[in-house]
Amino acid sequence: MQAHQHGYKDTGVACRPGRRDTPRERRNGPDVRLLVTCIFIIVMSVIPAGVINGADAEEAEQPLRAAIFYTTETTFQDINIVYQIANSIEENLGRQEDVAFSRYSKDELSYTQTFEAAQLMHMNLLLCSGFEGEAYKEKYQSAQDADMSFVMIDGDVPDSGRLSYVGSDNYGSGKAALEFILQQAAERESDHKIRIAVLTPSRNTGLMSIRDRYEGFMDAAESRENVEIAAVEETSFDYGEAVAKTEELFARDKELDAVFTTEAICGQAAADVLKAEKAERRISVITYDMNSNIRKCIEDGSITMTLEQDTDQIGEAVASLLMKLSQVPEEKWQEEAHDRLFPCIVQTAETLEKAEP
Repeated sequence: MQAHQHGYKDTGVACRPGRRDTPRERRNGPDVRLLVTCIFIIVMSVIPAGVINGADAEEAEQPLRAAIFYTTETTFQDINIVYQIANSIEENLGRQEDVAFSRYSKDELSYTQTFEAAQLMHMNLLLCSGFEGEAYKEKYQSAQDADMSFVMIDGDVPDSGRLSYVGSDNYGSGKAALEFILQQAAERESDHKIRIAVLTPSRNTGLMSIRDRYEGFMDAAESRENVEIAAVEETSFDYGEAVAKTEELFARDKELDAVFTTEAICGQAAADVLKAEKAERRISVITYDMNSNIRKCIEDGSITMTLEQDTDQIGEAVASLLMKLSQVPEEKWQEEAHDRLFPCIVQTAETLEKAEP
């Protein structure tokens, strides 16, 4: 696990390979106890003595110690939202001594293991994504028991005990996607029911950003008499599976007007299947995030619109929160921490063209 630090002399944590951090759990992971033992031994050898020695720590004024973990494995995509947020946080914190901000690549750790690592490194606060499920609840509770706060930045679990949520308004973005489709239909002066298919990774993964986008879209669609949800196809975060599901969908339904996808891999799959069909039918594809592939698809018309997360603003808001918390005792953090929800940026061929220099 590679470490990058800001304002804190910490060389990070090294450990043997474990489960990769994806929403899908592998059945044959490493012995977690052995992994944690390895982390503990190495951390004890690299953390400054004043952090471990309680008396010394009390005498010296300590900065707020905050950590963020992200995967560097991008597989099909060439972006990583949490990595982009980490970059923005670091840039906005600048060179100061009140916040010791550490960032770690975690390709060798699962999501739950990052909580264990952060606690062993004596972090005051962990920045993390939001997952819902029994295994995750245990880690949220263990963090609270260890007096380590956590702020969610990519998907929210309000009842997790988190200090606050600072991230994209995923539910609102789902509603915005439906409004965009309706606006397009109005511009075409279409008077028939709008048939929409939804492509989404399984909502049982517990990743709340995906679930909130789906629920926002479906709730908005339910209140519209001129909208028909023709199909909901559950895929995974695997591009090949997303392509196969999309091909089946398009083969059996020739009357679709739009496809809404809750993340970029499904969106890319829908665009690629449309291009491979070389059909004349017009299907609007709405997806999330911006990478080089999505950009090309917007430019060639196979993706109509993407909802890009504003990682710059999210990172700026998180940095501001960390600075604010560093100035008050931990027992007052809850009073200072407030939820911040940022709308996604609507990107179309028109907006991209306007943005070009």
